Amino acid sequence: MLPRDASIGAISGAAQAALAGLVATTPAFAADALRYERVGERRTVPPGFDALTPRERQVLVEMSHGLGNREIGGALGISAHTAKFHVAQIIAKLQAQSRAHAVAKALRAGLVDV
Repeated sequence: MLPRDASIGAISGAAQAALAGLVATTPAFAADALRYERVGERRTVPPGFDALTPRERQVLVEMSHGLGNREIGGALGISAHTAKFHVAQIIAKLQAQSRAHAVAKALRAGLVDV
């Protein structure tokens, strides 16, 4: 992550870092990010997430990518109907109001990325 007014050199360095699998940012951005993350601290799994089966966790990840039931089924090798069932189970177990709410809870818990 770089500021909008980053120099060409900074952008080039960040691109090279990204190619190496690293993250490049400014010290100010890093400090802001670390204020909200306690480095080295173990995260506990929020209530409800521990009840998810491994398959439901896979479905949740696909949901976080914005996939619908048919697309989730295709990605995981299951039917759209089975994907729909898993989505309903996830929503119920996480006490969410919708797919988006379930994904938002998972994002906040750090269990999925977008």
